[in-house]
Amino acid sequence: MISDNHPNLPIKLVDELRQRWDWSKVKVHLVASIAGKHESWPSVIKSVSLRKMGMRTGKGPRVKTLMLECQGSSLGNFTTQWMNEFHWSARGESAEDWLDESKKRREKLPYPPIKLVFPTKKTVQDSAAGELGGGTIFCRRKQWSTKNYPRDNFYDSKSKAGPALMHSKMIIATLQSNAYLVKKSRNQEPSDSEDEVDDDIQEVEPGIGWIYVGSHNFTPSAWGTLSGSSFNPILNINNYELGVVFPIKDEAEAAKLACFQRPPRKYVTGKDEPWIQEESVYHQLEDVGR
Repeated sequence: MISDNHPNLPIKLVDELRQRWDWSKVKVHLVASIAGKHESWPSVIKSVSLRKMGMRTGKGPRVKTLMLECQGSSLGNFTTQWMNEFHWSARGESAEDWLDESKKRREKLPYPPIKLVFPTKKTVQDSAAGELGGGTIFCRRKQWSTKNYPRDNFYDSKSKAGPALMHSKMIIATLQSNAYLVKKSRNQEPSDSEDEVDDDIQEVEPGIGWIYVGSHNFTPSAWGTLSGSSFNPILNINNYELGVVFPIKDEAEAAKLACFQRPPRKYVTGKDEPWIQEESVYHQLEDVGR
C-alpha cells in the first residue's frame, strides 16, 4: 500500500507490529488472505494460514469426523472439489498429499461434512427489518439452481440476538465421534497395551475444535483455490481478508461463542430456499433507481 500512493501509513513494515506491541499473551492465530496468484510453497503458506489450526481426525477405531458449520452473508460457486480441498486443510492434512491425488478423483468426491449456514427467504421476511434488511446478504438464483450445488448441506441462519440479520462470518469446527466405529471398538477385546496404564501419567483431553471469526465469507474468492502440483503449487485468491482462529474446549464453549443458534435447522427440501436478494421487489426497485 505504501507504493500504491499511501506513503504516510504509520506502519511501514509488517515487522514493526512485533516491535511496537507485546503479543506474548495472545491466544489466537491471525488468518489473512492476500489477493493474487501465489506460486511455490513459501508463497502459498504465507498467503493463508488456516492449516495452523487443523484438527487431525485420527485413524482406526478412534477416527473422528470434523464437522464444519460455515456461516456468512454471501455464497460462492461451490464445487465438491473446492469444499473437499477446504475440509482437507481444516483437518490439518498435507496440501502436498491433496495435490498428489488425481484431479479426476478430486472432482468426483462426495461433499464433505460441511453445514452451510445461510438465512432462508422466510427468515429474512420474518426479521425485524423484513426484506428491506436483506440488502447485504447475497445468493443468486443461478448459483442455487446449478445441477450439483450442495443444496443438501444448507441450514438456516438465525441470530442468537433475536430477529436480526447477520453480516458476520464464522466457522465452527468440531470433532465428532463416529458412533458405529466407537461401538465396534468397545465390543473388541482390549489389547495388552491398553491394559497397561501408568498411574503417573495423566491423560489430558484435547479441545474439540476451533472457531474462526473475521471477514472471510465461505467462498473460493475469499479463501482461494489450490492448483498446480505438489512440487509447484499455485494458490489463487481474489480478496483481501482478515480474521482470527482460536481453539475451543467443549460444546458448551462453542454454543456460548456462536453468533447463530445451534444446532442450525436443516433446510426442508421443496419448502425452504435461501434468501435471493435479486428476486425481492424492494431490491429490484433499488437497482432501477441507480
